[in-house]
Amino acid sequence: MTPDQARKLSNDWYYKHAAFAPADDGSIVIGIPNASRERILPLVRWLGPGAEILEPVELRQELVGELNGMAAAHGGTG
Repeated sequence: MTPDQARKLSNDWYYKHAAFAPADDGSIVIGIPNASRERILPLVRWLGPGAEILEPVELRQELVGELNGMAAAHGGTG
């Protein structure tokens, strides 16, 4: 995620206890103990562009499907 997104999460009562680590490209990698779809997918959708699911990989694919469906519903190509 972007540094701004990481700052936003570090102020949250729940996510401030997560592990934040800088990546070589200037982004921030966050480790969240609860990687359930119910927790991760809404978080990434809320954060928007700049947020990326690294693991679990199956959630990446699920998010791609959701976002392609949303793009198609809004006149995009997906």
